[in-house]
Amino acid sequence: MRFLLTRFSTKPAPQIAKFSSRGRSTISPGVLKPDILAPGVDVLAAVSPIVPYISVGKYDLASNYALHSGTSMSTPHVAGVGALLKAIHPEWSPAAIRSAMMTTAYVKDNTGKIFKSQLTNFSSSPLDFGAGHIN
Repeated sequence: MRFLLTRFSTKPAPQIAKFSSRGRSTISPGVLKPDILAPGVDVLAAVSPIVPYISVGKYDLASNYALHSGTSMSTPHVAGVGALLKAIHPEWSPAAIRSAMMTTAYVKDNTGKIFKSQLTNFSSSPLDFGAGHIN
């Protein structure tokens, strides 16, 4: 399941979001984060009926869905991949599932280059993307 297309055929994609956490942990400097990347920018998600529209550019469209960004949007992707792996390999431990996700992650965008960071507009490093983009 390679990341090939975006909503507007954006290239390069994916990129490391400006708000993405990077580098070593401030609490435990010996711990490097992130472990892995997942889609987390402009993810279409269900919204409360109290929010009856979605803003798309200068338009407000009636919808039960909205585009959101952040860890709350990327976490379900990782959990879903973990659940699929557990269904296929019920004997695998959480560590084995984590290892499978990290060893199959990729670090090149849809142009074949190392991911770019939106923060610097330059190529990023493992301190930005960990093992890579979840596959």
